[in-house]
Amino acid sequence: MTSASARRTTAQSICIIGAGPSGLAAAKYLIAEGNSSEIVIFEQRDNVGGLWNYTSIDEDIHALPRIPLPQTDPYYVPHNSEQQHIIPGQKPTFTTPIYDELETNIPLELLGYSDQGWAEETPLFPDHATVLKYLERYGQKVRHLVRFATQVLDVQLDAAEKWTVTTQAIGDMAGNKQTIKQSTTFDAVLVANGHYDVPFVPNTPGITEWNAAYPGRISHSKYFRQSKSYSGQKVVVVGNAASGSDIGRHIANYCSLPLIFSTRSENYFMPADTVSDRYDMRPEIVAYEIANRAVRFADGSRVTDVDRILYCTGYYYAYPFLKSLQKSAAPLIGDGTRVQNLYRHLFYQPAPTLIFLGLPQKVIPFTVAEVQGAVVAKVLAGKVELPSEPEMQAWEADEIEQRGDGRTFHTQPFPDDANYINTLHDWACSSEGGKRPPRWEEKQYWVRERFPKIRTAFIELGKARTDVHRMEEVGFDFLQWKLEAEQAQLLEDDVPHPEGQLA
Repeated sequence: MTSASARRTTAQSICIIGAGPSGLAAAKYLIAEGNSSEIVIFEQRDNVGGLWNYTSIDEDIHALPRIPLPQTDPYYVPHNSEQQHIIPGQKPTFTTPIYDELETNIPLELLGYSDQGWAEETPLFPDHATVLKYLERYGQKVRHLVRFATQVLDVQLDAAEKWTVTTQAIGDMAGNKQTIKQSTTFDAVLVANGHYDVPFVPNTPGITEWNAAYPGRISHSKYFRQSKSYSGQKVVVVGNAASGSDIGRHIANYCSLPLIFSTRSENYFMPADTVSDRYDMRPEIVAYEIANRAVRFADGSRVTDVDRILYCTGYYYAYPFLKSLQKSAAPLIGDGTRVQNLYRHLFYQPAPTLIFLGLPQKVIPFTVAEVQGAVVAKVLAGKVELPSEPEMQAWEADEIEQRGDGRTFHTQPFPDDANYINTLHDWACSSEGGKRPPRWEEKQYWVRERFPKIRTAFIELGKARTDVHRMEEVGFDFLQWKLEAEQAQLLEDDVPHPEGQLA
């Protein structure tokens, strides 16, 4: 990491935007480092936990929030009347993608923070309410740093390389006033506002006209809440990543069968019984046809009399409070599919005191939050160095060559996610002191590689799954596997080989 042009920086006053899993972890590591004189967390909700805060939605087709269709604008700002409620004198509410039946797809063995366990009665894959309570408990020691119901409006870099952060109190914090704005200067800004606000719905021929003819029948997973809302209806679910496959599995319990999945590729999160009569697997939608409420797929097939179409197609990266950087020589957002000009998915290259947390996708989020928080705390304490800006740019160019310059840029499928965790761990631990982040060893790699199968075994237990608390109860025993692997290796070593033949 050290080079002749390496940069060392320090920050005494630090702003964190967002009190979700990443923001809370970063605050703890900053406190443990002991270098900061001021740490402030701005959170627009009235609670910690970020997206794990559930918001109710009426899913009647006449009441669902309206978004533009298609929705291909990364700069789209949700309208207050549709997606968020900021009413003076009341608690602010911001729509999250948490649905009633949501359970984690990560087992307890990997899910939590290294310094906080789970209650004994917690199922192997806990539901969203359990995760929120866990985060509330985790955030207790930094709650005094949080300014709740405070929205960040603007962040600007001044000539002294400090950050001016403009905020406003909202909801009950604003009292009877419409806005209470305040500007504060910080040495560093950590952006931890999440990635699940601005939905993406692709521009498919005919979608605008179809939506006008049949309003409310096309929606996005951000606004999905209850499977029962789809009872007896012909449903198309678009997308088969974690949310699409899980939501589809739940809807199939109530909708008119088969549930139609429209996908572009295979995914290990898909239900195990996709070859059954419950699911009709189709390629991507290529056209909407108003006649007969139909959609046409890439293989030429059509489905008529469609009642509901639910897009589980992800989100744009969006930072409306950083518009000033969009006009700079190093803009953050291009087409919205990734954040540009970053080093290690963290540090803004021209001004590395602007830091982004939680960008990597398909990772174990709480562990990544810890190792990122540890590195950031060390860098801002001046204890570990950053490379020069050209070296950072070279790193980004290499990542683009390997991963692509779009949605896949921040994607870290196994074992990349595990290696990223250990790389950041080793970087942070190259300096003494502070809080030591977790490092993955053989067991964590073993569980991570198998957790889709662990999840499938858990789901197949039906309602009885809530009584399962350990991997071993669904047939995944690391110690037994390790013992058998060692015994097999001993037997192989004992097998005699013909003279002159390599073992």
